[in-house]
Amino acid sequence: MSRANGMTRQEILNSIKMNGTMTAEELSRIVGISQVAVRQHLASLEAEGMILVTVERRGLGRPSHRYLLTARGDESFPRRYAEVLNDMLDELRAWQGQEAVDELLRRRHERGMVILQSRVHDRPLESRLNELARRENEQGNMAEFCSEERGYRFTKRNCSVCAVALSHPGICCASEAGMISKLLGGTEVSRVSSIANGDLTCTFHISPAGEQ
Repeated sequence: MSRANGMTRQEILNSIKMNGTMTAEELSRIVGISQVAVRQHLASLEAEGMILVTVERRGLGRPSHRYLLTARGDESFPRRYAEVLNDMLDELRAWQGQEAVDELLRRRHERGMVILQSRVHDRPLESRLNELARRENEQGNMAEFCSEERGYRFTKRNCSVCAVALSHPGICCASEAGMISKLLGGTEVSRVSSIANGDLTCTFHISPAGEQ
């Protein structure tokens, strides 16, 4: 194989993106490597959930295996979500003022927390923390919590909306401690660090009711 695996894999994804669905034979001609090598890459990409295979039958001949992108594979291509969202929030601020931006973001937070609260309202504190960490991990925030001498430490090692939070901290940082406190019920929550402020993590100290 004359090219780096990463480049070849991307060329395969690019070809499928451009053409919709493709066979291993078609990809071999475009990418310029053997069908055996193409199939090795396709098997790897399929295992990673980047592509899937469909079987196309025409007449009495052998069925044709065609490969197409999954939603995950499609998301591997460049996106401008953060830029578009920043532009929209900037436009709302210019049109209706900062109060409108704050209200919009507050409503978004509250809607998400209402759903989460319905799942955990009768659970003990650690179970609520587990559910919160699970939700944050679903959003790509690499969250975890651990017990400390007085309470708990809740840590997020990634900020999936950091590019937006830098301009509009209300999307997470400004109100997050209050939202977590409301979710956990009867706790004191204080933010210790913030990725948007240049720290390595977003960290919160959580004190159960009656402890400071």
